[in-house]
Order: sequence, then C-alpha cells, then structure tokens
Amino acid sequence: MKTHFQSEVESLNDRVRRLGERVLDQVRRAAAAIRARDPAAAARVSEADLEVDREEVRIEEECLRILALYAPVADELRYIFGVTKVNHELERIGDLAKKVARLAAPTATLMPDPMLDELAVAAEDAAARALAAFFAQDAEKARAVWENDANIDAIHDRLCGCLDEALARRDGAPMPALLARRSVVSALERIGDHAARIAKVTLYMRHGEILRHRPTLIARPRVLFVCVHNSARSQMAEAWLRHLYGDRFEAESAGLEPGVLNPLAVEVMREVGIDISNRRTQAVLDLVKAGRLYAYVITVCDETAAERCPIFPGVTRREHWSFPDPARFTGTPEEQLAQARQVRDAIRARIEEWVRGLSSA
Repeated sequence: MKTHFQSEVESLNDRVRRLGERVLDQVRRAAAAIRARDPAAAARVSEADLEVDREEVRIEEECLRILALYAPVADELRYIFGVTKVNHELERIGDLAKKVARLAAPTATLMPDPMLDELAVAAEDAAARALAAFFAQDAEKARAVWENDANIDAIHDRLCGCLDEALARRDGAPMPALLARRSVVSALERIGDHAARIAKVTLYMRHGEILRHRPTLIARPRVLFVCVHNSARSQMAEAWLRHLYGDRFEAESAGLEPGVLNPLAVEVMREVGIDISNRRTQAVLDLVKAGRLYAYVITVCDETAAERCPIFPGVTRREHWSFPDPARFTGTPEEQLAQARQVRDAIRARIEEWVRGLSSA
C-alpha cells in the first residue's frame, strides 16, 4: 500500500513539474511579448493556456483519486493538499500570463519603460523561485520568495502612480494604450502574489502552519548571540544557527566591546563550508538603542562578562552558554586552530541541543 502510494505521488509530482515548466514558459513569453511588442508571441501564450487549463483539471482529479483511494493522513495528507493548492495557483498564473500577452499589442504605441521590464523580470523570477522551493521543499527559499513580494508590490505601486498621472494629464498618449499598460502592470503584480502563495504553501507543507491572514506568525523568532568582542564565539553561533535552522530563526550577533573578526573563527568555519569572512562586528548597546526586539538573547562568553549584557525589552528568554575565548588561545598556530575547532563543534552541538529542546517543549 505504501509503495503504491509513493509511486502515485512521484507520478503526481512529475505532472505538476511539467505543468510548472509550461506555466513558467508562458510567463517568459508574455514578458517577452511586452518587451518586444510581439503579437505572434502573444498568440502562442493564449494557445498554450488551453492545455494549462486542461492539465490543471486533470491534476486536481488525480489528487482527489489519491485521497479517496489511499486516505492519507498527517504529512502525506498535507502534501496532497499542498499539491492541489499549487496546482490552482499555477492555473491562475497561466491566466495572468495570457492576459499580459494579449495586452502586448495595445501597448505597442507607448514608449518602452525600464520599470515595466523590471517588474516583468521580478514576477518571472518570483514564479521560478517559488516553484523551485516547492519541488525542493526548501522552506528557507520559500520564505525568501514570500519576503520579496513586497519589492514587487513597490515596483507595481510606482508604475501605477506614473500611469495614473499620465492618464490625468492626457498629454497626447493614447488612453486605450495607457489603460492596457496599467492592466499589464496589475497582472504582473498578481503573478508575484500567486508566486508568494506557492511559497506559503511550501512553508505550510514543511512546518504545518497556515500562514494566510496571519502575518504575525510568519516572522521567524529572532535570536541574538552576545560575547565580549563579537569576534569569534557569537559570530560562529550566529553562522551555525543561520546554516542549520535559517528557515526557523533569524540570527544576529553583537559584542559588549566590539572588536575585529578573529581569523581563527573565519578559518575553522570555512573548514565546514561556512564563510563568515565578510561579517562585521557590532555593539550590543547599539541594538538596544535602536529598539531591536529578540525572542532569545544568548550570551556565549564567560559568566562575569555575560552579566554586563544589557536588558532588551520584550525578550521571552535569556540564556547563557559559556565557551572558551579563542582570543586567549596560546601555542602554535596549529594548536590554536585545534582549540578553535573544539569551540566551533561545541557551539554547533549546543545549538542543535537547544533547538531540539524547543521543538519538544
């Protein structure tokens, strides 16, 4: 039974992937039709949309058949539900791509607008990245798509403002063409919205949390690591949390007396594939003055220094993890590197233990 179900899901994935590729091709062609004022490209998008509509219905019927035949539960049920949602979003993106392509000819009399091209590229990129995140079930990439939707909205608002001014002036530009371009702008923004919804579905499938209409729950808990100079221990802790659990937490680090990034920390983190060489140190007091809020503030220096860490408003938990200071390591360069590796690995182990504890609480 389980083997048959997995086979059905793999077949379903292939169909959705092909649908996604077809829809992305429509979006690319629609964007090209606007840039190149190509009526023939617009016609091809309209023709392809018929097959997208048919395939969307077939995939939905397949999802219903799998639900009836196998009665999946828990993660498997959530996955099938997610596929039905993404299937619908893809059909809507296809419809919008057809609309954009259809309006390419009416806008041909207007001057090219670099901002419109920027919006088209942003919408196309959002759809491509949302689908990539969905098929990889990558929550961090999905969250990036959702967070970038505000950028698409901003471009849309600027373009609409310019077009509304042109419509009000009636300064010679043909009104039907201006109205058509405004519709194109709105359709491209809606493509970005549907891409963001696909991203939210991926987050739901990964974490089981419905994010629609609940923006306060979308934000990841913010964690601040503090040590004396923000040169090694707190930097490594921030890097580990970002690397291991970046889809669940926002990580930052700061120092009581910020100094210079420790080369030992840079080297040992590079050994595990994490580059912190471009990180900068910052003062914890600057974060307090800026009104930054954190769910967790974790000191990773010795206890005496930790007592100097200021109180942040709104902190739900404050913890202290003590690790040796690489700035005080002595011996040959290799011996110092060996000691730094021990700190690096101890910090990773402590973070993994801490996250497991939060998950089971």
